[in-house]
Amino acid sequence: MYCNKCKAEYIEGIEICPNCGKALVEKQHITEDEVVEYRELITVATTTNYFLVPLAKSILESEDITHFIKGEHLMNMPRFMIPIEIQVVKEDEELARELLKDLDL
Repeated sequence: MYCNKCKAEYIEGIEICPNCGKALVEKQHITEDEVVEYRELITVATTTNYFLVPLAKSILESEDITHFIKGEHLMNMPRFMIPIEIQVVKEDEELARELLKDLDL
């Protein structure tokens, strides 16, 4: 069962969405704008220097490069020094590496 408003899936037997109160349907309705295309991500840099991550993000955003910071939610826990991976879509890998090379990541 699905909620077309919240886009959540529920087990059989539930008829009303507990989040929004809408009636659930058996088949989820997805519009064209909601379809997400799979894009492979490539790690172009890894760092434990959390202060460089916002700078790297800013550089990538200035060039409209789609990116993902793997481990970004762990940046508030520096005592663990967990490496952060900066990932971009495969098509932008070469440009991203070139743009980030001077950051010494």
